[in-house]
Amino acid sequence: MSSHRPLTRTAPLAVLALATLGASAADIIHNAGSAVPAARARAMSEFKAINSASNFYTHDNGRIGRVYGRAFSHGNTAAASTRAFVQQHADMWGVDAADLVAEGPFHDRAHTQQVMYQPEFDAYKFTATYYTQTRAGIPVFNSTLVLLTRNEQDNPLVLASSSLKDLSNFNPDPMIARAAINRQAIEETAAARFNGVAQIFSTERVIYAGDDTNAQAPVVADNTLVNVDGFKLFRLITDATTGAVLHEEDMICHIDVEGNISGVATEGIAADFCEDEVPMALAHLNVFVQGGGSAVTDADGNFLIPNAGSADVTVDAELDGVWFDVIEFFGNDISESENGAPGTAFEVLFNAVNSSEQVRAQVNAYIESNRIRDLVLQANPSFPRVENLQNFPVYVNRTDGFCPGNAWYDPGEESINFCQSGSGYPNTAWSSVVHHEYGHHLVNAGGSTQGQYGEGMGDVMSLIILDSPELGVGFFGSCNGSLRSAINNLNYPCATDGHACAPLLSGAVWQTRQLLFLTEPDDYQDILMDLAVNSIFLHNYNLITPQITIDWLTLDDDDSDIGNGTPHYFEIDGGFSEHNMDAPPLNLVNITPVSTPDIVDPNGGTTISAEFLNVAGELDPSTPTLHVNTGSGYVEVQMVLQDNGNYEANIPSSSCGDAVSYYFSAETTNGLTQNLPLNAPASAYSATAAFDEPELVFADNANTDMGWSVSGGPSGSGEGEWERAIPGGNGSRGDAPDDFDGSGFAFVTGNGSDGSNTDVDGGTTILTSPTMDASGASVISYARWYDNTGSGTGADPGNDIFVVEVSDDNGSSWTELEVVGPSDSQSSGGWFQVSYNLGAVSGFEPNDQFRIRFSASDLGEGSVIEAAVDAIELSVFDCSSCPGDINGDGVLNFFDVSAFLNAFNSGDPAADFDGNGVYNFFDVSAFLNAFAAGCP
Repeated sequence: MSSHRPLTRTAPLAVLALATLGASAADIIHNAGSAVPAARARAMSEFKAINSASNFYTHDNGRIGRVYGRAFSHGNTAAASTRAFVQQHADMWGVDAADLVAEGPFHDRAHTQQVMYQPEFDAYKFTATYYTQTRAGIPVFNSTLVLLTRNEQDNPLVLASSSLKDLSNFNPDPMIARAAINRQAIEETAAARFNGVAQIFSTERVIYAGDDTNAQAPVVADNTLVNVDGFKLFRLITDATTGAVLHEEDMICHIDVEGNISGVATEGIAADFCEDEVPMALAHLNVFVQGGGSAVTDADGNFLIPNAGSADVTVDAELDGVWFDVIEFFGNDISESENGAPGTAFEVLFNAVNSSEQVRAQVNAYIESNRIRDLVLQANPSFPRVENLQNFPVYVNRTDGFCPGNAWYDPGEESINFCQSGSGYPNTAWSSVVHHEYGHHLVNAGGSTQGQYGEGMGDVMSLIILDSPELGVGFFGSCNGSLRSAINNLNYPCATDGHACAPLLSGAVWQTRQLLFLTEPDDYQDILMDLAVNSIFLHNYNLITPQITIDWLTLDDDDSDIGNGTPHYFEIDGGFSEHNMDAPPLNLVNITPVSTPDIVDPNGGTTISAEFLNVAGELDPSTPTLHVNTGSGYVEVQMVLQDNGNYEANIPSSSCGDAVSYYFSAETTNGLTQNLPLNAPASAYSATAAFDEPELVFADNANTDMGWSVSGGPSGSGEGEWERAIPGGNGSRGDAPDDFDGSGFAFVTGNGSDGSNTDVDGGTTILTSPTMDASGASVISYARWYDNTGSGTGADPGNDIFVVEVSDDNGSSWTELEVVGPSDSQSSGGWFQVSYNLGAVSGFEPNDQFRIRFSASDLGEGSVIEAAVDAIELSVFDCSSCPGDINGDGVLNFFDVSAFLNAFNSGDPAADFDGNGVYNFFDVSAFLNAFAAGCP
C-alpha cells in the first residue's frame, strides 16, 4: 500500500468547527479546503450524522465535487434510491431539490445510462442517473449531478458526482428570462471577436455562474454555438441584458499546430515512415455487387452476398462503412472492384501498391476508427452516440482549416479531421492520433467537458489500445521521438492548458497499467478500458483532479464501500498516487468514538472510549491507543478492551482551563496504522480541562449594538469599513452572502447590493470589541469569513492578511491571536468557526480588561478584500474546585485522606490522580501535593 499524504487542516485549540460539523475535518473533506457557507455546512453535518462512513471531496471553494465511500442511499429501484438522496440532501450544494430536473447531458437528454458492462453476466454493474440544475425553469450552464447506483438489491447509491452551483441567493429577472434571444447581435459579436463570417449553430437561454475554475455572480445569459468561416466552432456565452461576452470556448478539439503530429502507420504505433504496412481487415464495410445485392463485412473483413445465377459479377467497395465514412478532402475517395465468378473467393485489396500518402491515409483512418469504436463498445455496449451513430465522417488529407500539422474533433458536426502532410509536417491520419481524436468524441458524447480532461482522455484511449505510453511517435520527424509521453513527472494540480496537462492523466493510467500487468497479465487492457470508458459518464468538468481516482475506485468496487478496498485498489492507488492523485486512504480498521466529551476533569480520570472493528485490515488487539496533548505534546495512553471491540482509556491530569486535544490510533497485524481523525494529529478532537460546564459571559450575534467600535479605515473612497448589517453582496466579489448563525446580522467590511464595490480599499479597517471579563480559565470563539482573492478580481489577489488580536489592558497593548492568509485555504471565502483558550496565548493574562479586535487590510497593489465576523462568544470555566477535597464537603481534613485510601484500594478512578490508569505511589504523591496545596 502506498503512503498517503496527510490532509492540510488547521486545528483550533478548543471547541473546533469539528464540533459544529459533528465530525472531524478529515471525515468531511478529503484533500481540499473547506470554505463552506453555514447552511451548506449544516447540511453536510446532517448527512455525516447518518452516513459516517461516507466522505466528501471538495474543491478549494468548498463546493462538493464527490460524495463517495459506503453506500448512502437505497431504494426499491435506482430511481427511488437517487430520488430519496436528492430530496434529503440537495441542500449540501445550496440547491433546492425542485430545481434538479431528471435530464442528462446527452444529445437525447436521457437521464439514465448503464455503466460497466459485464459480458460474463450480459448485464451492467451500475446505473448512472443524471440531474440538470435549473433556476426558475432556466437551465444552469454546465451544472449537473450524476448519481451512481449499483444494480443489485436495494440499489445502493455509492457515488454522487457534482458540478452544481449554489444559486440560493439568486432569482433571475423574469423579463430578461423571457426576452427573445438577439441572434443578430450574437453573430455580430462572434464575427468581430473571431474575425470571420459567423453563423449561429444553436443557442439557448441559460444561467451562467462561472466555469470550473472561476466562479462569478450568476446572470441570465445566452449559450450559443457559432460556426466561423465554415470550419471553426466556438461556444459564446453572452449576458442576455448587455451582450457582454462572459465565456468563450474553442469547441474544435485538435492537436496544436506545432509539428506534433506525424503520418499514418498501417501497423504499430508510429507514423507511416516509421512502420511497415501489412494487410488488415476492413470491418463493417459496405460491399456491393454491381446490378444488385450488398453486405457488410464482419470483424475479420469477411462478407457474404446472396446472388442468383452463375455469370461473372463485379464486387465494388469504398471506404464507406456502417459506422464511419472516410471522406477524401479533394473529393477522390478511393474504391476498389474485383470481377470474378460466383463461388470463388473474392480478394478485394485497398492500397495494394502502397505508394500514395493520400490513399494510405484513407485506409488507415478507416481501420483505426473502427478499431477504437469496437473496443469502446466492448466496455459499454450502450455508449451514447457510439452505439448507434452511423456514417460518422472521417475527413482525411485536409489542407484547410487548422492544417497542416494538425488533427481535430468537431463536436458540432461530430467528425474527426486529419491533415495532409506539408510544411515539414507529416500526414496526421495514423493510429494514435485517430484514437486520440475519437477520444474527444467519447468525452463529448459521454456528457463531460473537454479542456485538460478531454486531451488527457484522448491520450488514454491511445495508450490502452496500443499498449504504449507514447502518443504521436514520429511527429517530430524522428522515429525515436513522440508528441507526448505517459512516462512523465507531471503532478496534480496542473494549471496550464489542456495539451500540457494531458500527460497528468495518461501518466496515472500508465502507472496503473504497469501494476495491473503484474497482477492481471491476461486482462489488464480490458480492465483499463472498462474503467476509462465508463468513468467518462461520471466526469462533469474540464480538469484532471483526484476525483477521477475516486471514480475509478467506485467503478472497480464490488461491495458498495470503497473504504474497505476494491479488487484493484492498490494498482489504481499506486498508479494515480505517482502523480499526486492519491486514492482516499483505506479504512483498515473502523474506529467509532463512543464517548468524546468536550469537558474533561483536570484531576484526570475522564474516560474516553471507542469501538475498533476490522474492515480492510485485521486489528492487532494490543495497539488501540489514545493520544492526548494537554499542552506539552502528545502522549500515548494504552486503551483497554472492555467488550465487543470497545476500548477505553482515561485522560491524564492537566491544569484547569487547559485545552486538551486527543485522537485514536491502532495498527493492523501487518503493521499498518489507522488514525481517527484520518489526518491526525493535524486534526484532532478537542476538549477543555474544567470541573464544570463553562459559563457564557458574553455572546454577540450582531443583531444588536453591544458597543463595538470601528477605527483605522481605508485611505481611498472610505468604502469597505466594518459595519453591522445583513449581508447583501451575494458573494459575487468575495463577500459573505449570508451571516454564520442564521440570525440575520453579521459584522462585514462594507455592505452593498450584488456585485457592488464595497470591499476594503487602500488601508486597514479595525473592528474592536467592548471590554469583557475573561478572568480565570476563558475561551473566546467566533466565526470569521475572509477573502483576499475577490473571486479572481483585483490587481494583486492573494497577498493580504486578516489579523485577530487580544488585549489584557483594555486596548492599550495587543497580542496576536491568529493571522489568516495570505494564501492558505481559509483566505478565499467561507465561514470558519474557531476557538482559542486565552490562557494558552503567550504573553496574555486573562482578566477583566479583555478586548478582541479584527483587522482587514488592503495594502500594496489594489486588491478586493472582504471580511466578516459573527457569533462571538466568551466562556469562562470554574477552576475554583479543590482537587484534594475528594469527599466534596469543602473542607480538607482526615475524611478526605480516608476517602482517597478507600478509592485507591478499590481501584476507583477518583484515586488515579496522575490519570495514567495505574494505581501506584505516583497517585499517592499527587494526592498529598494537592492536599498540601489547600483550597482557594
